Amino acid sequence: RMQDCYTQRLRFVELLDNAEARLRTLLTSKTVSDVTEAIGVVVELRLRNVPAATRAFDQVLGLVWSRTAQIKDAAVEAFSRMHVEGRTPSEAMKALLEMYEHGCRGGSWTHTHLASVQELIREVAEKGTLDPQEAIPELVAALQGPLCPMALRALTALGAASGAKLLTVLPHIANLMGPDGTARGASAADRLERCMLLCHLLQRVQAYPQAAACEEVWIHIWTLCQYSIHTLVSIFATGSVPPQWFGAAQAT
Repeated sequence: RMQDCYTQRLRFVELLDNAEARLRTLLTSKTVSDVTEAIGVVVELRLRNVPAATRAFDQVLGLVWSRTAQIKDAAVEAFSRMHVEGRTPSEAMKALLEMYEHGCRGGSWTHTHLASVQELIREVAEKGTLDPQEAIPELVAALQGPLCPMALRALTALGAASGAKLLTVLPHIANLMGPDGTARGASAADRLERCMLLCHLLQRVQAYPQAAACEEVWIHIWTLCQYSIHTLVSIFATGSVPPQWFGAAQAT
């Protein structure tokens, strides 16, 4: 009887592995109902920590760019269920940062995945499921830890939904990320990556209409831009240029 039990469990695992390929195929279907139903199944499997659904959920992220409203809405809802609903702001931000860390450091994400997650965060915030007023301070606090790059990405996304709140925390960000800050990064590669992400965040700040009317905001923007340029030039002058230098140069 024990042997039959293990045999059935093994067969179940094999069926799940085979189901992932089928689900990923359905996610590219031209039939809207196929896609939305597949998204629902993928979410249920991920909520139960079934490893076979990991790559399928990464595929779901990109569906936020779908021109079909039903598919886009289903992708936003899936993201919200996975990382936001039923959590406190602190728990939700921790989940988002861990997701970023897993995708970026694991090497499975592309720039498309990163752009998709930023769009999903913005959509969830604009729908009211995630409150930027409560989430942004949690991300600013995370700048002082090892997940600083992920926090900068999430701040840029939330800044699109609440530019006003982003302006209020800019002085704190400047203290942490500026010339004398404690969150600049230890290695040259770390500093360059953070400079690149910081410049993306500053572009978001500058796009907010009220930013132009606040002299203090422009002082912080100018200081952080100067620091980014100084970092680029000083690292280039060493003659040892990490790959991150080129992305940072483009962003600056």
